[in-house]
Amino acid sequence: MKAPTHLAFAGLVGVTASGLGSQLDAVSMSALAVGALLPDVDTSTSGIGRWFGPVSGKLERTVGHRTLTHSLLGLVLTAGLSSWLLLLTPRAWLWLLVGMLTHILLDAHNIQGVPLLYPLRLEFVSVTNKTWRCGYGSPAEFGYLAAFALSALALSPLALDGFSPWFHRVLGAPYGAVEDYLLWRDRYQVVVDVRGVNLITAEAVNDRFTVIDALSDDVLLVEDGTGRSYTVGQGNTNIHAKRVAAWRADPRTMTTYRLELAGRRVSDLMASLPRDAQQVLLNAELELDRPINLPPVVGSFARLDARGTTLHARSASIGDFVPLADTLITQGSAVVRAYYHPEVTPTPPILTAPPLTAHVLTLPNLPSVSGLLVSVGDEVVEGERIARYVDDDALATSQAEAEAAHARLPELERELIQQQASFERDAAALEQTIHQANDDLAKLRYLVSAGARPRNDLVHAEHHADDLAKQLLDLQTTWTSQRTRLDTQLRETRVSIASAERDHQHALDAQWVRAPFAGIVSDIRITQVGTQGIDLELTFLQGGDSELVSQ
Repeated sequence: MKAPTHLAFAGLVGVTASGLGSQLDAVSMSALAVGALLPDVDTSTSGIGRWFGPVSGKLERTVGHRTLTHSLLGLVLTAGLSSWLLLLTPRAWLWLLVGMLTHILLDAHNIQGVPLLYPLRLEFVSVTNKTWRCGYGSPAEFGYLAAFALSALALSPLALDGFSPWFHRVLGAPYGAVEDYLLWRDRYQVVVDVRGVNLITAEAVNDRFTVIDALSDDVLLVEDGTGRSYTVGQGNTNIHAKRVAAWRADPRTMTTYRLELAGRRVSDLMASLPRDAQQVLLNAELELDRPINLPPVVGSFARLDARGTTLHARSASIGDFVPLADTLITQGSAVVRAYYHPEVTPTPPILTAPPLTAHVLTLPNLPSVSGLLVSVGDEVVEGERIARYVDDDALATSQAEAEAAHARLPELERELIQQQASFERDAAALEQTIHQANDDLAKLRYLVSAGARPRNDLVHAEHHADDLAKQLLDLQTTWTSQRTRLDTQLRETRVSIASAERDHQHALDAQWVRAPFAGIVSDIRITQVGTQGIDLELTFLQGGDSELVSQ
């Protein structure tokens, strides 16, 4: 194949890899292009061969064209000779080798194939039928060149965002938009095109919104151009979405910090927020010095929720707090997320204090946020239960085993009491009979010795006494066996109860997540949505009486 065809095929591979999530910068693309031409360094007539004149001539004279450089051995040698790139840019080293692979793969579609296992002279081809393979400089090669180039050009716009977001846009499902938002939110502002209906006002919705946050794996919190916010999804939301498509907007950076606000007014909070940020959002739970009444919100999401003297804020803006500016905060804190243009250096907040210690706890594959027991602003102690991985089947199994063992225990205890009473009753009667027989035997011996009774009567009486003693021995033997059996069953049942209860407790303990350290929950973020559940990231803050924590 000619150099333009190799470059076009390598370009198609690079665009496809970029669309699948690989990071290709200018250096990596250059390495890919050089790698796509490098195997032809073994001939002085190629473009790259003219760049490496002496090396190309030497290779051409010693091993010939399309031999060593078109084999796995050549690939390994190139990897070793270019390993110095690992010190500068490992990514460029990898893409250099990928480029060589694309060249070898494409040349396998030539009529003569490639010696993949050189120095063995075995030609490897893509298809066995020669008529389906491509000759050097043939019209078929021009067709391949055109197909590769046009495909790369067609895929380039899709690769900028990645293929996955375009797939999500085709589906139009809210969960796909949530995944795209979680992928981009730390580096870009994210907007969504929503087509659906407002469930409160029954108005049709077909508009573009700015994404504020992800409330669950299929619900977004968005904002329109007037500052009103809405929940978007297909469940209990403000806007029932028929189609949702997410897009990257302007690049930005994010900084997060926490303000301890006890004894301050809401106006102090507003004054502390950065003025040079593109967007500032707050999550907070505050206790105020007086009850407040906020106007009802119809058809949109209330970012401030007041219940008596307690104020909850979810992704609230500065403007949301304006009506409460003179209100005194008796206790509580706020987590501030500020978004900046990448070229802007965030300014420090007005309130300053020694930093607290921040700890991050990751909860992977939590079935849903309903398994979380804490919220922003909660203070937890070390070892406190904060989340649960619900598995009722495991608990039900151990519970059923314990209940079955508990049910057997009274039956065995009753049987033991009944058997013991029966033994004692039979043994007492038999012992009384033996006592009477022994008295009669003593009298009979006297009479026999005096000649008043025949000796045969004494023999019969002695045999009768022996039979009664044997009956008592048999009764005692049977009872000890029964007692041993029942005691063993009782012991095994009690062990089964203890084991089932222990398994139940272990299963329950395994489902609970305990706080590994004490502190205040300053932020809860959904980091990923998958088939097994959602990944949550909880930030805990520890420290003294500081008023601000910057992260």
